[in-house]
Amino acid sequence: MKIVKYLIFYLLLILLIFSVYLAFQINETKFKVQFFSPYNCDSCEKVLKNAFFQSSEFEVFLKNISWIKTAEKTKTSRGTEFFIEGKKPLFKISSHVYYDENFEPFFSLNEHNKIILNTQKRDLPLSAKQQAILISNSELREKIKSLSFNETEGWVLEFDDYKVLLGKKELQARLKKIIKLTNKINKKDLKNNLLDLRYPKGFVIKNL
Repeated sequence: MKIVKYLIFYLLLILLIFSVYLAFQINETKFKVQFFSPYNCDSCEKVLKNAFFQSSEFEVFLKNISWIKTAEKTKTSRGTEFFIEGKKPLFKISSHVYYDENFEPFFSLNEHNKIILNTQKRDLPLSAKQQAILISNSELREKIKSLSFNETEGWVLEFDDYKVLLGKKELQARLKKIIKLTNKINKKDLKNNLLDLRYPKGFVIKNL
């Protein structure tokens, strides 16, 4: 009698496991989520996968995730597909919080080695945004720790041991000038000092 009960129990257990597996396989063929990101984000894909199979309102869920740039839903002969693109971090605000390409803040599951952007105003003028992108794309992007901007002085770049007052004009030429000067000037003379490049025919080293 006990043997029969055990057999029935195991048969029911196997049937349950097979049913769950079959349901999962059906979902896999009927629904598909494709995630594209400018960086590798396994945790992002995991969150999307869990939400997809656990939430009945997946589209509402997508609209409330700040690190998603676009989410498109399409109908195909195989079923429903979602094409999701992650935002690209441009500047860092604080831990896990970044500005995207449109200077909108968003939370990122990953930490990125990006330049910290400090501004007195949350909304930068369009010209300042364009200048910030120019600085972030320069040869110095790996060495710059942070950027700050104000209407009076313009841009201040912070490096490991010194700062550079870049100003608001001729930024491309001045960025190249930083490389030339830092190769010529003794690093001890720059330590804890400010390199002011706003002078048309030269520069000044000031104490911080």
